[in-house]
Amino acid sequence: MSGIVQQPEFVAAHNWHKEKFLQPASCSGLEHFPVSFRHGDHPSAELMQNWTVRKDLPWIADGTTTDRIVFTDALSGLECRCEVKVYADYPALEWVAHLSNTGETDTPILSDIVPLDALFPLDASASCQVHYARGALSQLDDFEPLATPLTFRQGGGRLDLAVRTGKSSTLTLPFFNLEMGSGGVIGAIGWSGGWAASFRRQGDGIRVRAGMEHTHLVLHAGESIRTPRILLLFWEGDRTRAHNMWRRLILDYYTPRPDGQLLQPPFSEGVWGARTAESHLEKIRWLQENRVPTECYWIDAGWYGDRPIEETADPSTNAWMTQVGTWSPNEEVYPGGIAPIGAAARAANLGFLLWLEPERAFEGTQLAR
Repeated sequence: MSGIVQQPEFVAAHNWHKEKFLQPASCSGLEHFPVSFRHGDHPSAELMQNWTVRKDLPWIADGTTTDRIVFTDALSGLECRCEVKVYADYPALEWVAHLSNTGETDTPILSDIVPLDALFPLDASASCQVHYARGALSQLDDFEPLATPLTFRQGGGRLDLAVRTGKSSTLTLPFFNLEMGSGGVIGAIGWSGGWAASFRRQGDGIRVRAGMEHTHLVLHAGESIRTPRILLLFWEGDRTRAHNMWRRLILDYYTPRPDGQLLQPPFSEGVWGARTAESHLEKIRWLQENRVPTECYWIDAGWYGDRPIEETADPSTNAWMTQVGTWSPNEEVYPGGIAPIGAAARAANLGFLLWLEPERAFEGTQLAR
């Protein structure tokens, strides 16, 4: 156990894990299962009472224990598989759900799929506020810490968070700290795309819902999808200590460590993508000839698409954004593709990084079509 963690925090995480996952896995307390969705006109909690449930043997690795719980509708073949990971040295748990059509026909409409739909009990007299942070819109207040109290006053009992343009960290970062009385829970929404979260104060606690912003779909036979991943860490007492505990959890379990070493960002030469291939090759030659201490050649946005490119255009007004979703080199400026630039970077003993954002596609682009 990390020295920064207190025993009551482990108890809170253990109890939450038991109520939300282990008890539903034994066919009791299904109303507490935190994954919810609509199956046609019916809420999943109503239908899953009649589904079969299976809990596989847990597997233990690298300081974590993972449970797999599988609910199956014998009539339609729809399967909801949830994998839940708990940590030996932090009062935290992480889970993700998979919906699969194991039947032979289409499922009914599946909508409002939410991996976190749970009530956090809180006395009506206790204080509560949600801490979160702005995302990045290239403005002076990017990443500004924010806090919103949840009260019973009119208009003060609900907070809705979301992003825009399909990017996970624009309006709001996908993290929150729900402070309730003398403790709380820090959460993360693991999704490289549009997400939404709501916090609603009610008489017996705080109802939290978080997941993809919109879901309304059919699964054909054999198809599967997964939800965003959710991570929660429970804390008591000092909020700053809780943030440090969260930071250590992220460093210990989520930060890449190539060859066992903490990842260090490379010293990069970042260049705009809406320029000719020859200008990139000239830049790489210049870096090599002048022995500039660079580790990576990084081509930013604007290298793709099928519309005319203006090399002199201001990136903030360039059409690069409307071409997101056509992920092929723009032949006007890259007639030979991107490969010659990568080869030149490699010959200069540089790494090569090419920017793209697969989480969204604009109308009219290849992916949207």
